[in-house]
Amino acid sequence: MGTLGEVNGRRFEHKYFDDECDIALGLSTDGFTPFKQRKNTAWPLIIFNYNLPSKIWFHIDNILLLRVIPGPKKPVDVDSFLWPLIKELLQLAAGI
Repeated sequence: MGTLGEVNGRRFEHKYFDDECDIALGLSTDGFTPFKQRKNTAWPLIIFNYNLPSKIWFHIDNILLLRVIPGPKKPVDVDSFLWPLIKELLQLAAGI
């Protein structure tokens, strides 16, 4: 059911998401101004679980809000906000 991996035209033998233990997550962020004055912004970091049936990927009950990055402007270094998530995903990939 998974798809063969391909990078720059080179095919790999591994089929992604073929194993029932594989986890497919999507990360999304986009800034918005929560108030009419438009002096401040907020940038939510949201995770989608693509292991669920596609009909319910974006239902509010299945969306994980990780955090909201506040600020008067967009974040300069979004990596610093993503680092805790990356550390947990690396642990997950290692089987912890």
